[in-house]
Amino acid sequence: HQRQPASGGGGGGGGTGVAHRPGGHKYDHGVKYVRVEVASGGGSSVLENCGPCGRGARSLWLLLVYLAKFNVVPLLALNFFFRFAFAAYKSNFPYLCEEALDFGPKEVGFAVSAMGVGGMFVQG
Repeated sequence: HQRQPASGGGGGGGGTGVAHRPGGHKYDHGVKYVRVEVASGGGSSVLENCGPCGRGARSLWLLLVYLAKFNVVPLLALNFFFRFAFAAYKSNFPYLCEEALDFGPKEVGFAVSAMGVGGMFVQG
């Protein structure tokens, strides 16, 4: 397939690298963008009749249903729980150091700094 220049875009010949191919798919520097429709076919939902919050909840539900088709929901749930546990660890670490090790603010700061430097060496 050969790239075709994007239509519209204000002219000027600068070119953004955006091209449209047959079938309506948009490509930008070799990356294919696909429009995702999460609307269901017609009908009124109970959530839609609850105002903006209901419509937002319905859109979120439809997005989760769409993502479930590609088995992405377990990865998102794992990511959420990992970030939640990491935030809990970071917020409770000073209390642990104070109680178990009798550290003050200065020693806790040194411990957190040492973990950061150690993380730099581990991650490269």
